[in-house]
Amino acid sequence: MSKTSMITMMCCAVLLILSGCTSDTSIVRLYTEPSGATYYIDGIEKGATPAEFEWEMEHPILLEITKEGYYSEKELLDKAWFKYQFNRGNIGKIQVGKVTNRLTVTINRTLKAAPQ
Repeated sequence: MSKTSMITMMCCAVLLILSGCTSDTSIVRLYTEPSGATYYIDGIEKGATPAEFEWEMEHPILLEITKEGYYSEKELLDKAWFKYQFNRGNIGKIQVGKVTNRLTVTINRTLKAAPQ
């Protein structure tokens, strides 16, 4: 297989992933240092880190991470964010059963201590 054919196939695979031909729902894995931070999705408390949740990529969400003694962090998860993570190599795949492939995104955050 020629180098041009290989590049063309890789580009097609990327376009299929980004165009939504795979599952519209991805798995987000959220880790913080230190662990035990509270995370919110669109202002609703969901739990503590480490955590894993589903995200329908068609619908942007606002992710907020808080922990007493540390600065809060907010990040908008949308298609542009997903493409950025894909380009950084932060997107993986997991297989659920024998049929469904789901994209996974891992978010690692080191929280910055706030002044006392």
